[in-house]
Amino acid sequence: VTLPDHPEPLVGRHEADVVILGGGLAGLAAAMELTRPGRRVAVLEAASIGAGASGADLGHVATGLSMPYTTARARFGRDDARMLWEWHRESHERLRAVLADLGDDCGYRRNGGFVLARDRQEAMDLADSEDALRDDGFAGEFLDHYMLEARFGVRGFAGAYWAADDGEVDAVALL
Repeated sequence: VTLPDHPEPLVGRHEADVVILGGGLAGLAAAMELTRPGRRVAVLEAASIGAGASGADLGHVATGLSMPYTTARARFGRDDARMLWEWHRESHERLRAVLADLGDDCGYRRNGGFVLARDRQEAMDLADSEDALRDDGFAGEFLDHYMLEARFGVRGFAGAYWAADDGEVDAVALL
């Protein structure tokens, strides 16, 4: 299917089993999945497909939420935090299956990714999360600001956590 850069506004009556608001990665992935069992799906996008965050995304496919693991454990409990991280890890396998169906890997690589700490407190939270993540079966490594500078030439951050299960994809190619 070739999508127009600027689709025409809908006019008249239209029928669908499911209507999805937003033509970003999440909306398009949901549409693709919902059409598999034969549902009629309409995707409504205010601008053009991928015009928002998805089109400008760096393609980072995270494992876990955008918070330190220890914060997630405190907020949701250990079992639920681990389940959330595991669901994210499983989403990589689902993404690989979707890409295989498309016949294009869209540059997907599971090569790890960094969560960067802007200040000392964030760095301490990431350092504490390293042990908790390891205890719950997730691989990674905390790097203080000295290690970031020495190993990667990165300056200006108090520390970082390298999550081994993270990946990347060419978001524009996937869209």
